[in-house]
Amino acid sequence: MTKPANDDSLAEGADWYKLSDLDKDSTASFENCKYTCEQYNDCVQYRYKPSECSLGKVIRLGRRAHGDSLGYRSGWIMDRIKNLTDSWEPCSEPNWNFNQ
Repeated sequence: MTKPANDDSLAEGADWYKLSDLDKDSTASFENCKYTCEQYNDCVQYRYKPSECSLGKVIRLGRRAHGDSLGYRSGWIMDRIKNLTDSWEPCSEPNWNFNQ
């Protein structure tokens, strides 16, 4: 979700008006973005930069970025990720076939 830059953009981006107040508020801060993710049962990760909040339903591997990192901050809902991975079937032994 990206908050339109100004009132002129609001008129063009009518979809912004279709969002719930919770979703609109998610773009206000990193903490609001995290809170919004916590309100959706299937959200496991979130990413924020000023005026933008992205929510994720799938686990994506990442790593800590040092420096500017394009202004993004992100986080995972660790208890949900643990519950999700605990429900997975164990991996079977791999069968490596080498064609040489």
